[in-house]
Amino acid sequence: MTKVMTPQNSPKFRDTELAELYRRALEQHQQGRQIEALAAYDELLALQPDQAEIHFNRGLALGELNRPHEALASIERTIALKPGYLTARRYRCIVLERLGRYADALRSYEYIITLEPNDATAHCKRGYMLERLDRLAEALQAYERAIALKPDYAHAHCAHGCALLKRGDYARALTSFEAAIALQPDYAEAHRDRGDALATMGEYDAALASYERAIALKPDYIDARVNNAATLFNLGRYEQALRLACSTQKLSPSPALLHLEARCLSKLMRYENAYAVAKQADSALHGKDIAHHELMSHVCGYTDRHAEGQHHGGIALRMKDASVRGNACYAIPAHPPGKPDKGRKVISYSLYGALPRYCDGALRNCDAAAALLPDWRCRFYVDESVPAEVLRRLCAKGAELIGVDEATKASVHPLMWRFLAADDPEVSRFLLRDADSLIEPREAAAVHAWLESDRWFHLMRDWPGHCELLLAGMWGGCTGIIPSMRAEMVDFLQHEGAVGDHPNIDQYFLRQRVWPTVRQSVLAHDSQFNFPGNQAFPVVPGAPADASDYIGANLSAATVRALLNAPDGTEIEWSLLDQNGTVFCTYEGVIRDGAYVAYFPEFLRRKIRAGELKGRVTVKPVSRQD
Repeated sequence: MTKVMTPQNSPKFRDTELAELYRRALEQHQQGRQIEALAAYDELLALQPDQAEIHFNRGLALGELNRPHEALASIERTIALKPGYLTARRYRCIVLERLGRYADALRSYEYIITLEPNDATAHCKRGYMLERLDRLAEALQAYERAIALKPDYAHAHCAHGCALLKRGDYARALTSFEAAIALQPDYAEAHRDRGDALATMGEYDAALASYERAIALKPDYIDARVNNAATLFNLGRYEQALRLACSTQKLSPSPALLHLEARCLSKLMRYENAYAVAKQADSALHGKDIAHHELMSHVCGYTDRHAEGQHHGGIALRMKDASVRGNACYAIPAHPPGKPDKGRKVISYSLYGALPRYCDGALRNCDAAAALLPDWRCRFYVDESVPAEVLRRLCAKGAELIGVDEATKASVHPLMWRFLAADDPEVSRFLLRDADSLIEPREAAAVHAWLESDRWFHLMRDWPGHCELLLAGMWGGCTGIIPSMRAEMVDFLQHEGAVGDHPNIDQYFLRQRVWPTVRQSVLAHDSQFNFPGNQAFPVVPGAPADASDYIGANLSAATVRALLNAPDGTEIEWSLLDQNGTVFCTYEGVIRDGAYVAYFPEFLRRKIRAGELKGRVTVKPVSRQD
């Protein structure tokens, strides 16, 4: 309820009976009995229509009853009777804002400023209106003027931070939010906004602390709870995110929260539950949300609802394509690409860390490429985190290793290192692949079809969840079309804030910066979606027909857990041995919750189960040198 503003000068009445009626009306108003107060104001105005204060309070009551158009009429009458009544003019601005008439509200605040040039609140409110009118630079100036007039104005500092956040100036925004909190430590909105700034900068743990402080100050603060849940999700803490999303849904039901619940359930591999929740959100979102169609496509794929998943994925693809139609692109040469036998052809991967799912997946792909794409050479962009033994084995299989320098690490996300093959002048054609997906016969046939075509680029989609324009590990092209892939990546990451730390950053980049060029000349092999230009995959006799054996399938659904009698945080080294006791592979790890969990490619787990590796894991502490 809007706070009742008692007139500074009480109206003059002809008799005490009217004065008593006015007193009762104010009492009713202040008690929240607006209907009764409104009737009394109307009775008074019928007898004395020129009383500005009564028109003003009538306008307040109408505003509190959510009747803004009538409230505005009463406030306009107030100002006509008493033009210098600044309290009425300020409330007029509030009602205009509620009605979405931001330009009119802006003019009203500017008029107040002509009367009261040092009114910091009016300058700050002027900034709000300018921001809503997308005049961000002027809004920032208005907030800065308010702060100059009143340095301890916490709300102005917070508004200044929000405008800076919107402009992408994250560090300065954070400073503004912290200034607001220093002035008003119990300012829940400032803590929430500080969390937004930190999350945007990828500082998720610090963001959580800010959101949790906002919620402690204001337990029913829905925005803080939603953003907190989303941050927990980004940190991979899906159970916590799910609990918070569910509890918030009970406080304030929304399709967005249902969507977040379904995403958490999907990550927790509770796919049937995810589907049920996603369906609830689907009916509420009315088909207008790209991310939700994408989610529906994924969960339908995991629950064998392939036709439904293909429907949603096709919608997501068309919406994504429409969203980037106006983005800049590079021209495609008028002539077809050169003969496929000219120039080097590479299959490019990013490889970092010591997880078996990627390292042994990389080794397995070298074998698959040699058998299915013998004219192509596997190339791995690596750093020092890859075990030396893995690098040695990759070299022995003929792979090309390119060490990533510090400048590249600082400017290009690891998922995107593989895209640098597009800049190599010694390469004519490149394929971009995931180390934990295995090249298979249908894929090789699709690549051969592309080589024989007149298209400069190639892409594949082979599962309901493949509803991306360019899947980062399922496309390829000819070099020389995009002048500098590195420059495109660096520029994109510099302007994307928290998206730069998103697990799908490589695909966001491809959608925004690469797809507009690729779409002009691409051979799209797609078994799933009704999307312009799609072609069926070549038929390969004897290729698996099972829907689970799709191109791009993750090799590493298998996990192996070893219980260890050592403190958490202990660094260990483990090996798999063959039947002769020869080391097959060695990796480092860290004990968590009394165990070490390894994510294995399925083919390795099968070897363990078959006894080829005897299913043994040897563990020993890693020696550390200070």
